[in-house]
Amino acid sequence: MTRKHGAFHAMIEGGAAYDAVALRTELEGAVETLLTRHPKIGTLVFECTNMPPFSRDISRRFGLPVYDALSLGNWLMRSALPTRIAANE
Repeated sequence: MTRKHGAFHAMIEGGAAYDAVALRTELEGAVETLLTRHPKIGTLVFECTNMPPFSRDISRRFGLPVYDALSLGNWLMRSALPTRIAANE
Protein backbone atom coordinates (compact mmCIF):
# COMPACT_ATOMS: atom_id res chain seq x y z
CA MET A 1 0.00 0.00 0.00
CA THR A 2 1.35 3.39 -1.01
CA ARG A 3 1.10 6.18 1.54
CA LYS A 4 0.33 9.64 0.23
CA HIS A 5 2.10 12.63 1.68
CA GLY A 6 2.32 16.28 0.91
CA ALA A 7 0.61 19.58 1.45
CA PHE A 8 -2.05 19.11 -1.24
CA HIS A 9 -3.05 15.69 0.06
CA ALA A 10 -3.07 16.94 3.65
CA MET A 11 -5.31 19.89 2.72
CA ILE A 12 -7.71 18.07 0.38
CA GLU A 13 -7.98 14.71 2.09
CA GLY A 14 -6.93 15.50 5.63
CA GLY A 15 -8.54 18.87 6.18
CA ALA A 16 -5.23 20.61 6.93
CA ALA A 17 -5.15 24.40 6.88
CA TYR A 18 -4.28 26.17 3.61
CA ASP A 19 -0.51 26.73 3.58
CA ALA A 20 0.44 28.65 0.44
CA VAL A 21 4.19 28.29 1.01
CA ALA A 22 4.00 24.51 1.45
CA LEU A 23 1.64 24.12 -1.51
CA ARG A 24 3.84 26.24 -3.80
CA THR A 25 6.96 24.36 -2.71
CA GLU A 26 5.33 21.00 -3.35
CA LEU A 27 4.04 22.06 -6.76
CA GLU A 28 7.40 23.51 -7.79
CA GLY A 29 9.09 20.25 -6.82
CA ALA A 30 6.57 18.19 -8.78
CA VAL A 31 7.00 20.37 -11.88
CA GLU A 32 10.78 20.24 -11.59
CA THR A 33 10.67 16.43 -11.39
CA LEU A 34 8.26 16.25 -14.33
CA LEU A 35 10.43 18.49 -16.52
CA THR A 36 13.60 16.60 -15.58
CA ARG A 37 11.99 13.35 -16.66
CA HIS A 38 10.30 14.85 -19.73
CA PRO A 39 12.37 17.83 -20.92
CA LYS A 40 10.43 18.29 -24.17
CA ILE A 41 7.27 19.43 -22.36
CA GLY A 42 6.29 22.83 -23.70
CA THR A 43 3.10 23.65 -21.77
CA LEU A 44 1.62 22.79 -18.39
CA VAL A 45 -2.08 22.23 -17.70
CA PHE A 46 -3.22 22.37 -14.08
CA GLU A 47 -6.50 20.51 -13.79
CA CYS A 48 -6.80 20.79 -10.01
CA THR A 49 -8.77 23.86 -8.96
CA ASN A 50 -6.36 24.38 -6.05
CA MET A 51 -3.46 25.17 -8.40
CA PRO A 52 -4.37 28.46 -10.16
CA PRO A 53 -2.91 30.64 -7.39
CA PHE A 54 0.52 29.24 -8.33
CA SER A 55 0.25 29.26 -12.14
CA ARG A 56 2.02 32.59 -12.63
CA ASP A 57 4.91 31.66 -10.31
CA ILE A 58 5.34 28.27 -11.98
CA SER A 59 5.25 29.85 -15.43
CA ARG A 60 7.89 32.42 -14.48
CA ARG A 61 10.16 29.92 -12.75
CA PHE A 62 10.12 27.30 -15.50
CA GLY A 63 9.56 29.54 -18.53
CA LEU A 64 6.50 27.65 -19.75
CA PRO A 65 2.90 28.69 -20.32
CA VAL A 66 0.55 27.33 -17.66
CA TYR A 67 -3.16 26.86 -18.29
CA ASP A 68 -5.65 26.22 -15.51
CA ALA A 69 -9.36 26.47 -14.72
CA LEU A 70 -9.16 30.27 -14.48
CA SER A 71 -7.40 30.72 -17.81
CA LEU A 72 -9.99 28.41 -19.37
CA GLY A 73 -12.80 30.53 -17.92
CA ASN A 74 -11.16 33.75 -19.14
CA TRP A 75 -10.68 32.28 -22.60
CA LEU A 76 -14.32 31.17 -22.71
CA MET A 77 -15.63 34.58 -21.62
CA ARG A 78 -13.47 36.42 -24.15
CA SER A 79 -14.67 34.14 -26.94
CA ALA A 80 -18.32 34.67 -26.01
CA LEU A 81 -18.26 38.47 -25.67
CA PRO A 82 -17.94 41.03 -28.43
CA THR A 83 -14.44 42.52 -28.52
CA ARG A 84 -15.58 45.95 -27.31
CA ILE A 85 -17.21 44.45 -24.21
CA ALA A 86 -14.30 42.15 -23.47
CA ALA A 87 -11.96 45.17 -23.58
CA ASN A 88 -14.25 47.14 -21.19
CA GLU A 89 -15.02 49.77 -23.79
